[in-house]
Amino acid sequence: QGKKAYLETEILLIDTEGHVGWHQIRVSLQYGMDRRPISGVGMLVDIDKQKLEILHLQSAAQKDALTGLFNKTALQEYAKQHLAAQKDGETVVMFLLDLDDFKGINDRFGHPCGDSVLSQTAQMLRRIFRDGDGIGRIGGDEFAVVVTGSFDSKQVFKKAKQILGEISSVGCPNKGAAVQCSIGAALSASPGMTYEELYQSADDALYKAKEAGKGTSCLLLEGKFLTPDTVGC
Repeated sequence: QGKKAYLETEILLIDTEGHVGWHQIRVSLQYGMDRRPISGVGMLVDIDKQKLEILHLQSAAQKDALTGLFNKTALQEYAKQHLAAQKDGETVVMFLLDLDDFKGINDRFGHPCGDSVLSQTAQMLRRIFRDGDGIGRIGGDEFAVVVTGSFDSKQVFKKAKQILGEISSVGCPNKGAAVQCSIGAALSASPGMTYEELYQSADDALYKAKEAGKGTSCLLLEGKFLTPDTVGC
């Protein structure tokens, strides 16, 4: 490798009062005859305020403004990373959740009620799933969740049943806005599935769930559409 006359990096440091902050280190290096660095002259710059502002902007760019969940782009990146890192014996599951007849809620009770329903749905999904799971709002009334671990079809339907049960608690006070949803799921049982394949499979399963009468769930696994009844759930 060639010699580098100048190095620059960012690190977290603790000051004498115990405060942790971001700093930038800039170092000019001097080399010996063996081409190894023997000394350096550097500068330490406090960049904590700028760094936190950048991190805040990056985080905001990944979030859905109304619900605080991942937006579609961020959820897609989350899913791609976990699919790429998938190992034998692990599974990656995508749930697609669509609020049934959401337009009717907006039309009948108003958009503030509709926004409240979306926010409550996001809170419900946070309660059901783990902190590290990918939870996002990817469309107007469509949500997606990506989870990893060792899931089989029964576990997928168990989680879907929990969602279908808890969505009944979502609504607008004193307005009687009944909320239900349909769920489509897809499962990557071994490494190699792409995000596009996983998403399309979950979307096809969601279509089947809605076709079956809404308020239900469907899983597309290895080219077969499964329902809770077919797997004994």
